[in-house]
Amino acid sequence: MNTGVRRIGLAALAVRLQPLADVGSYIVLLAPTESVPYVATDLAEEIATLDGRGLVHLVESSTIARGVIGDLRSRPEGTVVIDASRYEDQDWQFLDRGRSALARGGPTVLVMAPRSFDELMRVAPNLASWLGALVFEWDQAAGYLSEDEKAKRLDALRVWSGMTDAEVLEAASRGELRRDPEFAEWLVLLRRGDLIDVS
Repeated sequence: MNTGVRRIGLAALAVRLQPLADVGSYIVLLAPTESVPYVATDLAEEIATLDGRGLVHLVESSTIARGVIGDLRSRPEGTVVIDASRYEDQDWQFLDRGRSALARGGPTVLVMAPRSFDELMRVAPNLASWLGALVFEWDQAAGYLSEDEKAKRLDALRVWSGMTDAEVLEAASRGELRRDPEFAEWLVLLRRGDLIDVS
């Protein structure tokens, strides 16, 4: 797999995507070729458990690249997970030419094999420029965040903000919680992703 790419588990990536729920962004998740379809499905399910609005859509590999633009246009909000396991040079070139049509109001995750990612970077420079540093490698061993990991992250957020869980929940319930990504992550870790303000 590509060196220099950050490894991440599906649960951690799903948490990381919550603050981006209404932000147009493109993320790549690399996985072994044979694993891409089920990694895409599992990621979509993981996101759905955290997203109280149910705005998660999986575009399966049977959808050719030409159909993706229509799929994205019909889903301007929420998160779209695309199984790009079958995309080849001509698919990336097509999407590169139609890049402006891909713009939408939520995150789009492209799940693909490293070979496909290398093709994208080689033949689709405009699309590649959108990806920036948002390229991750699936860490199969990571699994779900452990309760200990959740507790440590919550402690770090409490120190960072000087607030308690109760204060965060109360401010979110009143619609007065700042929209920092850290607060969205906090709500997700408390299993109150439904309180994230995406207006």
